[in-house]
Amino acid sequence: MKKYRMLVAALVVILLTVTQVYAMGMGGGTGTGGGMGMGSSDNFGMTNGMSASPVVGGDGTAYLVTYTTGATSGTGSGTFTSTLTALTAAGQRSSITLTGFVSRPVLSPDGGLLVASTSMPDMTQYNMAGNYNTSATSKSTVYEVQLPMTQNSKPIAVSLDGNFASVPVFANGKIYVTTTDFGGSMMGSTSTNPQQGKSYMYIINLNGTIASKIEI
Repeated sequence: MKKYRMLVAALVVILLTVTQVYAMGMGGGTGTGGGMGMGSSDNFGMTNGMSASPVVGGDGTAYLVTYTTGATSGTGSGTFTSTLTALTAAGQRSSITLTGFVSRPVLSPDGGLLVASTSMPDMTQYNMAGNYNTSATSKSTVYEVQLPMTQNSKPIAVSLDGNFASVPVFANGKIYVTTTDFGGSMMGSTSTNPQQGKSYMYIINLNGTIASKIEI
């Protein structure tokens, strides 16, 4: 039970991070958020240390995520666009833009893979290795990008239950990630009842198959 409480606490932190970024970008109801960023419309959010600190590979390449927020016309619901950027020590830049809230990336122990999760994703932007979500409206992804990343890289992803996904963790040659439906109301979502949501821990093999799914 103690482990499960810690996992739920971690998910709460992720949801607060998403909510804070959303609030920063949506303070006026439309448009993009201010703050420190890669360009005029990208921002790191209020929790810079959690959501946007760079991950650095053995070759000195840094990977980071920036966000653009907006509103769906006529609904007041928030939308996210995330940009994953690779910056080499020599200053070369490659970026991938994805719909949804992309987590801080992690690198595989051998340095050959970048792995991240996306909450509220657009599935058409990935090469889907597996569809494991059981709901058409409650889903997130864990995806892999072969390194070195280029402008034309298209992530390989698996879809999971739960609208919101944590930062993935590599352990024992597998990928661990937690997901949840709780918090949908904070994001303006009407597709999920926060009183009826579920939370899960997934253990994912590197080939994209599910080793284990545990309801929390």
